[in-house]
Amino acid sequence: MDINIQKKKEFSWINFYMEFADKLLHFKSNRSQLLMMINDIYKKLDMRNPFTESDGTPFEDICPFTVFGCFNKGIKHENRIAIAREIRDKFKINTSVPIDFDGIPILNNINAWFFHGKNQRNPNDIPNLWNIFEAAINYADDQSDTNKEAFITFYDKVRKQAGIKWNLTMGLYWIRPYAYINLDERNRYYLTHKDFPYHLS
Repeated sequence: MDINIQKKKEFSWINFYMEFADKLLHFKSNRSQLLMMINDIYKKLDMRNPFTESDGTPFEDICPFTVFGCFNKGIKHENRIAIAREIRDKFKINTSVPIDFDGIPILNNINAWFFHGKNQRNPNDIPNLWNIFEAAINYADDQSDTNKEAFITFYDKVRKQAGIKWNLTMGLYWIRPYAYINLDERNRYYLTHKDFPYHLS
């Protein structure tokens, strides 16, 4: 098989994910509309909306990485495609819906948010996540000194927040996989295991 055809088949999700990130960024200052759109998607699919607080009340705010997490966690393959299809329609994405998700890191279903519940999180946690989301896109697309400085500033803020660990690298990989490395458990193992040719000592 031609290697270019195989590569295209294996990574059919990349352009969809990148375009969705661009569309999602437009809702940085209009998260109430974003939440309504997400709720409409789950209603249309007759699925339970997972974005509720521990007391059962709907989210009043959300970060972009948690939105991405709704179809990048341990759910059925057909449900991932169905959610992605509705996202494509709702957000007017031009790229085709991916039919496979090879190489994509997924979240644990019981820990699929990038922030804690409303009674445990700081007021700036979600705004900071939007800021690193925007800074990461800007730096990936234009590696200027200004964009680099902004990315470092917000990355250093967010990595200290409750609910953030290696999942932040997963989120950055989702939105710009050519620019950022995913450091999920498997990749950390490969990078540190002595039998792996590129291990870090």
